[in-house]
Amino acid sequence: MNPRAGGTSLNRPIGLGWRILGALAGIGMACAMVALYMRLLNVWDNGLNLVFLGFVIAGGVLVGIPMVLVPSRVYARLPWWATIIGGVLLGPVALALISFMIFALQGQLRTFSLVHLGLGWVLCVIASTSAVCVYVALIKRRAGRRQGRID
Repeated sequence: MNPRAGGTSLNRPIGLGWRILGALAGIGMACAMVALYMRLLNVWDNGLNLVFLGFVIAGGVLVGIPMVLVPSRVYARLPWWATIIGGVLLGPVALALISFMIFALQGQLRTFSLVHLGLGWVLCVIASTSAVCVYVALIKRRAGRRQGRID
């Protein structure tokens, strides 16, 4: 590698287009995981599915946009345990933000509570963990190709 070019290819950025595609793949995986989990729990209700999938997409946008803006070399070097912990923690934060925004838009901030969400907490953890892991896996794979190896 040319030292003037930044050393290893892990230091060179991966294009914004690739990062956005990775984020969209992560959101798609999150939607699939939520649908599968709801099917396995026998809570398959079309109205409820649309609500939860809407929350997954909104959470993917809330969490995905900041993740796409972070340089790809951060994720390329991130250990898997940190990726999983980050995914587990980002889901409830996104759910709380979305719920807060819904209550704020309705003008009912005095009645805002996160207690009533029940199954939503489990679903948001599953969705965010799967989305973050897919996104980071795609970034690591792309960085590995640039370096001449594929893990």
